[in-house]
Amino acid sequence: MVKLSAPQDDVKYVEGVCISMYPSSSTLSELWTESDADDASSLSLCGSHGALSWKSSADIDPAERIPALVLAPESEETVENEVALLGKIMERSRHLPGTSHYASNHIMVNKERTKRVTAPLVRLHELDELARRQAQRMADQSELFHSFPGEIQMNFHRPSRRFGENVARGVSIHDIHNEMMRNRADRNNILDRRFTNMGMGSARGLDGNLYLCQIFRG
Repeated sequence: MVKLSAPQDDVKYVEGVCISMYPSSSTLSELWTESDADDASSLSLCGSHGALSWKSSADIDPAERIPALVLAPESEETVENEVALLGKIMERSRHLPGTSHYASNHIMVNKERTKRVTAPLVRLHELDELARRQAQRMADQSELFHSFPGEIQMNFHRPSRRFGENVARGVSIHDIHNEMMRNRADRNNILDRRFTNMGMGSARGLDGNLYLCQIFRG
């Protein structure tokens, strides 16, 4: 039997990262910011899709030059009244369950967003699976590191404008979440209005720590 070592008392993390991708159509050009354009010089091709290397999310202002409401890339809905639609979404968000009796990282993230009048993220099974794999890899090696952005891109078969990833380890989901909200890069990914979906996965390492990966998509 493998004896688990005592978990570390503090939360450890590797700062959140993001990746911007070329818009797939002219309808996405409104979301193409100056920072995205600057990144285009580092574009490298991955199969039939373009992919950028991870960059730190710390320098991104999630509220700057971004619409109050961003729809999922595959959405065919037309927003005629952004304020009215956001109001309906926020009204529905008031009924999100609490986290007093269990630790749901997805709910914690959406609570942070709705407190700031930001649409909640829809959880996707495909992103959960990618996040779970990354959490398990980190747990197996007792080390924090980001996944390869090309792996996410190749294994997520939906149109996407950008991805983000947060990774951390600690004793509990609550502790990890609270530390992420104190870190600018992780917090920016959690609150970025351009993200519409998320997935999360966790795994317990042989060192006794809980390893968590969050993947964001918009």
